[in-house]
Amino acid sequence: MPVRRHGTILFLHNPKTAGITLYNLIRRKVVFPHVPSWFHLHRAQGFPGAGDIEQRVRMIDELSARKQRGIRMCNGHFGYGIHQYFKIPCFYFSIYREPVARAYSAYKYLFGQGGTTRLPEGTSVRDAINYGPKLRNFMLDNQQVRYLAGDRGRIIMDEPVTRTMLDVATERLHENIDVVGMQEHFTETLVLLGRHCGWQSTAIVSYNKSNRGRSAEKSAELAAEDRDALMEANQLDLELYEQVKIRFQADLEKFGVDTMRVAVQRHEDQCRSEASRVRFLDSLIRTAGRPVKRLFR
Repeated sequence: MPVRRHGTILFLHNPKTAGITLYNLIRRKVVFPHVPSWFHLHRAQGFPGAGDIEQRVRMIDELSARKQRGIRMCNGHFGYGIHQYFKIPCFYFSIYREPVARAYSAYKYLFGQGGTTRLPEGTSVRDAINYGPKLRNFMLDNQQVRYLAGDRGRIIMDEPVTRTMLDVATERLHENIDVVGMQEHFTETLVLLGRHCGWQSTAIVSYNKSNRGRSAEKSAELAAEDRDALMEANQLDLELYEQVKIRFQADLEKFGVDTMRVAVQRHEDQCRSEASRVRFLDSLIRTAGRPVKRLFR
């Protein structure tokens, strides 16, 4: 099925780029409350490396045409090319993040929630980068290129990333990803997504990262040698990210920089209003509960 501008959204979810946050915001209808259906490919068939991609899309193939048309957004840790399995019109949306910060966030994640790829306590950044081929390739080594240069939904996991792969990823970024987002500009990303899809959104600025570890993930805390190691391991991701910034800025200008500024301000105002309403209701609940508590003393 060819990629089309309108249809089911294929959310190409790079790990550690606020994808779970976005998933929760839409699933709970915090933003875009009228999205009719969400299909989570990742949860449907397990971790990305488990089983063939054909097995993980079989559930979609087995859906009736009516139910397929009801899927408005499909999320999962899959590589580019998964649209070839769909019989319905679809297009790509993806969020990108500064590569050193993303890789460091993944490094932190692999200590606590990495499952079968969990790192032993005390593993250094440099040792983690070289901790087995799949772990190195999938999480800490040019991951964003690996996803975008994938084939038929497969992520490039077991081989070094090449400049040819970067060229493929860069071309797809500019030609085949309809909505390009940046974690560092999350609000603007949701505005662009909503505008592309014709969705009305609610307040979206005040959000908590849903998959954030207990330790601070800011790359500013990195030692110089660790930063150097991650930069060395993610050189091609860094080059791709420069293209992401170019594409994102071009989309902002096409949308209208002033229009975007107004949209962001509107969402900030909505957030402040909503926060005030929640605080007011919370105070009412606490006040109303005091007499009840006295009865049971």
